[in-house]
Amino acid sequence: MTDDPEEPSRPPDDGLAARIAAIGDVLATAEALRRDNASDRVLPYLESQLARHGDRALLGEAELRRGRFDAAVEHLAAALTTHPDDVPRRHLLGTALRRLNRNDEAIAAFEAVLARDPRHVAARQALGSLLTLKPERLADGIAQLEAAVAAATDAAEPSLHDAQAALAGACLLAGRWEAGAALTNAVIAAEPNHGYANFYQSLLRLTLGDLANGFRQYEARWLVPTVGVPANIPDIPEWTTQDLRGRRLRVLSDQGVGDVIQFARYLPLLVERGASVVLELPPALTHLLQSLTNPHPERPIEIVAVGDPAPPADFFAPVCSLPTRFGTRLETIPASVPYLHAEPAATARWRRRLDATGNGPRIGLCWSGNPQFPLAGYRHMPADALAPLAEVPALYCTVQPDLAAMPPLPRLIDCGAALDDFADTAALIAALDLIVTVDTAVAHLAGALGKPVWLLLSRIPDWRWMLERYDNPWYPTARLFRQSHDGDWAGVVARVVEALARGAPGPAATGSD
Repeated sequence: MTDDPEEPSRPPDDGLAARIAAIGDVLATAEALRRDNASDRVLPYLESQLARHGDRALLGEAELRRGRFDAAVEHLAAALTTHPDDVPRRHLLGTALRRLNRNDEAIAAFEAVLARDPRHVAARQALGSLLTLKPERLADGIAQLEAAVAAATDAAEPSLHDAQAALAGACLLAGRWEAGAALTNAVIAAEPNHGYANFYQSLLRLTLGDLANGFRQYEARWLVPTVGVPANIPDIPEWTTQDLRGRRLRVLSDQGVGDVIQFARYLPLLVERGASVVLELPPALTHLLQSLTNPHPERPIEIVAVGDPAPPADFFAPVCSLPTRFGTRLETIPASVPYLHAEPAATARWRRRLDATGNGPRIGLCWSGNPQFPLAGYRHMPADALAPLAEVPALYCTVQPDLAAMPPLPRLIDCGAALDDFADTAALIAALDLIVTVDTAVAHLAGALGKPVWLLLSRIPDWRWMLERYDNPWYPTARLFRQSHDGDWAGVVARVVEALARGAPGPAATGSD
């Protein structure tokens, strides 16, 4: 971009000028810059054009590129009131809404784009991807993505690989493993560093139990915009195979809370290699992780909340990269539990409270988690689906905060209001006999505490629960109850009721529930 103050809106004169002049439209010019690896110049160009033309749509794209999505929606919606048939602006509006997780509005925006331009590949791909987040619309989403691939192929669109990768991700949600593998293989053959294709292929490999290759490829998650790179990466080397003796290693939390709990088991192994470990965590986890088993108390694991000052370190490592660094395979998973521990005094308080409510098995229930999680519709279940548990004479306790609805059970204690962080949740779990939960951080916490935990899983679960087996190599005390078909929560709960009627909880043998 030129710094000439006389012509602030002039595009860079580096061979693109003739083509940019021919394009004419500012948004198309910005796209031309992006495609010519000049993304760093797009935002200044858009801002200069805004100053020249006063167009709110340009400001909307500028805000979108800044990551200020609410402002982008405001400006783009205003621009569309005077130009309702402007396809590029409407597509940008859908993109901004999608980044805000306003998915129903984003779906409507992309459908409006396609009503005006049925060959708009990016809008059809975005629409298909959004529809696949709804289990009841998965087939519709796959149909849209197949149409996007076909349109991109016919038009020789440069977005073909993106559409193929999106379709691969949808195939994994549907359990179409061979189709997903074929699509990711095709994309990677043509574009070896394609982020989504490598990420989806890693999930496929992990689901099928190929942990060594799956975890290596899982490093591609940082090439996926919706996963993102942690903002707190320090300006020091990343640890891969360097000698850790006498060195300080800064471990960063990435992905979700459940991932951090699952992979915290690797931190004691880092201490055994001679490292002084600093673990950066979301505030809700800092209290809990202070209980992490450490074989060398003379080198305590230091816990720091994200955003607080951290001591200088020699290397950093994302916590979700530790399985890769240790070359983890199914047979080498460090599965000794418990590796996290509840506070005895807090657990005693919960036991006294439960003692005052009556006798019988004490069972914790968790049927939903973060509603903003993109695949919540697959993993979470409605509260009333747990109603058949009323047949079992037990004392039930909620093990989740922010309850929108409660299961209709006669002996149910609402404990959610007392759970301020995961250390509180750990103390409650430790006071119970069994945890019955869908796939949320509660499942990981119960497993890390060594507590019997029964997982209620969708037909196609997250990769760490793999396929067909009813135990789990990460958590020896876990027992898995799987849907026999999509949406089969009634069948899952019925099998839980049967298992409770048979006696004491515990992990199941592989191959049966």
